[in-house]
Amino acid sequence: MVPMRDGVKLHTIIYAPKAADGSLPILFNRTPYGIDNIYRAFPGSLQELIDEGFIFAFQDIRGKFKSEGQFIMQRPPRGPLNSTPIDEGTDTYDTIDWMIKNVPRNNGRVGMFGTSYPGWLVVMAIIDPHPALKAVSEQATPADMFLGDDFHHNGAFRLSYGFEYAYELETSNVLTNFKFDRADTYQWYPGQGLWGDYLQLCVAVSRRSRAPRTAGGAGSTWSATRRTISSRKSRMAPGKRSSAKRSSSPTTTPTTSANSCCCESSWTRGNETKMCVAASAPARRGGRGRPPPHNHR
Repeated sequence: MVPMRDGVKLHTIIYAPKAADGSLPILFNRTPYGIDNIYRAFPGSLQELIDEGFIFAFQDIRGKFKSEGQFIMQRPPRGPLNSTPIDEGTDTYDTIDWMIKNVPRNNGRVGMFGTSYPGWLVVMAIIDPHPALKAVSEQATPADMFLGDDFHHNGAFRLSYGFEYAYELETSNVLTNFKFDRADTYQWYPGQGLWGDYLQLCVAVSRRSRAPRTAGGAGSTWSATRRTISSRKSRMAPGKRSSAKRSSSPTTTPTTSANSCCCESSWTRGNETKMCVAASAPARRGGRGRPPPHNHR
């Protein structure tokens, strides 16, 4: 357990060769996914690096698995708008400082590597790096969660991924999967209140963007969507949602943004305003573009 500047201790595993000529550099990896799980089969894919001669250090980040403290997904770094005394960068700095002072036969040089979330942790480490951190390899790290990474694709919120991934990481200090009552969740999400309304609207806007113009225009699609949502709400038992006391005559007003690379539409019901972004709308360059490749954790 390696102590941090605020007293929290982080679970860290260090592997060093039993026989080595001289001192060796340290290769360091941090992860929220559990080092006992990922590196149980060590050396595995790291065999070539082992043959070259390194000391390896692996760490559960703050609040995950055997490490102490509170986990915050993609913890914001310190700065003018965030006066917290710690972040992922300080935890990395403190760990490197501890290792070069306490790990036998290290040469005072540290490298970091990581893919996806661990790659993002590498990026956080180089904002204010420890002097001993000499080389990094960040791979497939998330960069812009709104544009093209895990939670949004060109602004379109990935409902299933967003819910299931956040639940998996944030429910407890270990990885916890949400227990659905069915294998196919396509029909599960529409039944979850406002989430269902959001999903129905996304599907409607997506179909609207693909369908050719007819004599009825786009209004017929929105009218059908309004009737579907209105009839669904009317079938719900009184008291199940606070909006039951609101006006029973919803007014639907579609709007589109010509400046967006995908279709953004909003609708209003009573005092509620909801947003929907359809990823399948034509790309900015014209034609029906596909969303860009994205990173997986």
